[in-house]
Amino acid sequence: MVRIDGRLVRQLREEKGLTQLYLATAVGVTTDTVSRWENRHYQSVKMENAQKVAEALDVELAAILEVKERGEQSEKTEPGQPPPVRGNLQKFLALWPAFLALVFMIAALVVYSRFQEPVPEIILTATRKTPTHALPGSPFPVVITVETRSTPLSVVIREALPPGVRVTSSFAPPQPEAKSEWKWVIRHMSGQQHFGYMATAPGPEDLHFHGSVTTREGRQKEVVIGGSQALIMAPFHWADSNRDGMISDEEILVVYDDFAEVPGLSVDVELVEEMWMGSGYRWQSEKGVFEVTPWE
Repeated sequence: MVRIDGRLVRQLREEKGLTQLYLATAVGVTTDTVSRWENRHYQSVKMENAQKVAEALDVELAAILEVKERGEQSEKTEPGQPPPVRGNLQKFLALWPAFLALVFMIAALVVYSRFQEPVPEIILTATRKTPTHALPGSPFPVVITVETRSTPLSVVIREALPPGVRVTSSFAPPQPEAKSEWKWVIRHMSGQQHFGYMATAPGPEDLHFHGSVTTREGRQKEVVIGGSQALIMAPFHWADSNRDGMISDEEILVVYDDFAEVPGLSVDVELVEEMWMGSGYRWQSEKGVFEVTPWE
């Protein structure tokens, strides 16, 4: 015989939506007997009946025993047998494999991120430098400066030529004259490098340039070429930036510093030096040449 807690039996039965008739049928007793159990008139019941009550309520036997009986039942548990597991503990054990899998995934991600090489940040800039003006039909220089502070990069330079502009020389092999966009591939460049080309324009419309530099290092990156974007047509040598008919000290130094040593440019430095040494110059349209004015 064991002592059951009738109050707990009634509470569990009502929580599960069961009737006294159902419980009585499952155990094999009358509804009056079940009522007396729940009202604590009969607390001592046969072990087999108590076990059937627990099974009908879908709980362990210990869950419906009096407190003293629970202790005695737990002491009777065979060595090596785990105690009955119900409620929150049972749910926790069911979720334990999922918890372990989550911990493993987090640990794997931490290890992966620690040993993965970081993608280097790409620092890429590009600027264009042109004279302020050019004489129609006379060659003028264009310099594109590309700078990167990342690891050596391969880049593609694209330059959209204004209508009517023709490239006469370049730092790279020539391309078909009919193309309106020129592009060059620069392999494994680092730091700052200058790339130049000479061009002519028929005039009289002013010129507007635009282009870009593209690289791919882990992901594609494209920057627009900044700096000079426009160039006007005027009857002066391109080195004469203020268009006063003379080459000053500052203007010839700009030629040396910005255009004379750039690959791809065929700048006529000797002519600029002659104009600087003379008192001025003028354009001889009949002959198609610049004529230097000597000092008197």
